Amino acid sequence: MQKKILILSSFSYPDFAGSGVHAFRLARYINRHSGKAVVLTLNRGNRLPRKELVEGIPIYRIPYRNRNGFTKLLAGPRILWNYFLHLRRHDLLLIYGGKTYGYQAALLLARLLSKPVVFRSLLLDVDDLQSLCEGSSVKHRINRQCFKYVTRYYAINNSISERYVRCNYPPNRLLLLPQGVDLDTFCPLPETRRRRLRERLGIPADHLLLLSVGFVLQRKGYEELFRALSPLRQPFTYVVVGEFDFGPSHFLYDFHQEALLLVEKGKKLLGNRVQFRGGSHQVAAYMQAANIFLHNASDEVPNVVYEAMACALPVIARQNVRVNFLHSGTNCLLVQTTKDLTQALNLLIENPEQAGQMGEEARQTVIREAGFGKIYAALLDVANGKP
Repeated sequence: MQKKILILSSFSYPDFAGSGVHAFRLARYINRHSGKAVVLTLNRGNRLPRKELVEGIPIYRIPYRNRNGFTKLLAGPRILWNYFLHLRRHDLLLIYGGKTYGYQAALLLARLLSKPVVFRSLLLDVDDLQSLCEGSSVKHRINRQCFKYVTRYYAINNSISERYVRCNYPPNRLLLLPQGVDLDTFCPLPETRRRRLRERLGIPADHLLLLSVGFVLQRKGYEELFRALSPLRQPFTYVVVGEFDFGPSHFLYDFHQEALLLVEKGKKLLGNRVQFRGGSHQVAAYMQAANIFLHNASDEVPNVVYEAMACALPVIARQNVRVNFLHSGTNCLLVQTTKDLTQALNLLIENPEQAGQMGEEARQTVIREAGFGKIYAALLDVANGKP
């Protein structure tokens, strides 16, 4: 019998928060492969339809006034009632992260309704189990109790799984899996199609296209990238796909000035060689059109790196980035300093054959380790009660 999967995420389409984008893509993959998945999320400021079908994915948005603490509190009963209604109709609950409103109540409701639950942490030191449960506050004590009802804890890297083990929860409940990539969407294109794609994206066919994807924030390491790229003599276009103009209702509004200053610095250092394209739902297209992918954040698990690798792009990333299967010199280049960044770029630019081999090895790595098929199979095992 077909299992119905409810994916609970604080954000989803059309927002560009990484967890929400990933939740939508996973639901799309499941529905395209004869499964049934629904995304349940919050409707901040009630600015979007309460129910929408996007690429065949039902997205339900619960009204949520988040102007201040009082309005957030008032929204609670309606949010919890919606959790209950949707849980009744589904066979498995997948929760994306400890920032999801009332996830503790969702865990308790799933227990009440005898529904299996998979909880996935998003960031080390933010919502790993040790961060959520270790402490003497009321919230920490509630979390410790609620996580006893998790059927499987989904850790996306070794660092997060180690935090789970330290909390003394049953080791047989641990799922150590990458975030996962939709290999149907993130894949390389033949050269003729790449040229047409570049034309559609407004990028010259003969330019070296360097690409980064992510919010324009200091913690993403963009300023260092600008400095590393500025001495390059080879003609290139550096495209940044990520929001930077955060409006008052945006969850990153506090970083509005920081983002605009970074854009200004980028233009000052690189001139017309850099293009800030803003947020886009065409990330796969940009990756398929690019030559090299750059990711300079050092404090997060970058699913965009997996997606770039799936598109057979050679990747340059930070040495201490937390992923399980990046091997410098084989399927990527890992760097530590601005000088390393510049040298890595020169190496790939001057050795296109080596760059191509690295990109192909990167794609094969993702096919082996991180396809959505692997993630979906694990979720179905949980839904079917397999140990």
